[in-house]
Amino acid sequence: MLALAALVYFAIFALGLAITRMPISLSGMLRTNLDLLKHHAGFTEWDNGAASKWYTWPFLIHPIILRYAEIRPDRLRVTTTLGNPLLWYTTTAVCFWMLFELGKAIVQARRAHARLPEEMRATGFVLGGMVALTLPFILTKRESYIWHYFGAYALALGLVAAVLARLERRRPLVGLVVCGVIALVSLYYSPVWTDGVIDRAGFLHRLPFPGWR
Repeated sequence: MLALAALVYFAIFALGLAITRMPISLSGMLRTNLDLLKHHAGFTEWDNGAASKWYTWPFLIHPIILRYAEIRPDRLRVTTTLGNPLLWYTTTAVCFWMLFELGKAIVQARRAHARLPEEMRATGFVLGGMVALTLPFILTKRESYIWHYFGAYALALGLVAAVLARLERRRPLVGLVVCGVIALVSLYYSPVWTDGVIDRAGFLHRLPFPGWR
């Protein structure tokens, strides 16, 4: 899969070079990527109020309001990048927990001169993917926004799904309750994801922190 992903990437890049009538070569692609990295690394001014730094994303410190419109007195239409807070913070907690478990498993495997269990290898692959998707915003200091975290967040949701699957096998009722509570929170927040009509009090209840508004 890694080889296929690399092949697809270079194929798309080669197509872009062909369209722009530039020479197609592996060295040229690598050189172009390095030039792009240097170009983006040069943007170091943080002058947009919607921008946020990568290490704040797992803690949902600064989501973005994409639309805020008063359609009539005390009635609003709001669209925000704020996720389901319960699921978001659960995802962050699971990632830290899995990172701890992975570290512990690596130490135990080295002491026993054994391979990592398959489950831990899969966990390491997912966590590594999250780091890879976030790395461009760690290495460069250009403006970044919380939506740049969504790719890594999608992988983290896979870890949460794996934990819930294990919980469901051991305690089906508890797993069902957890999923039900997450669904109810999503239902509560759906008006600010779908540009629905809500009153001002409802808006403030859903976005109680100044950083969320």
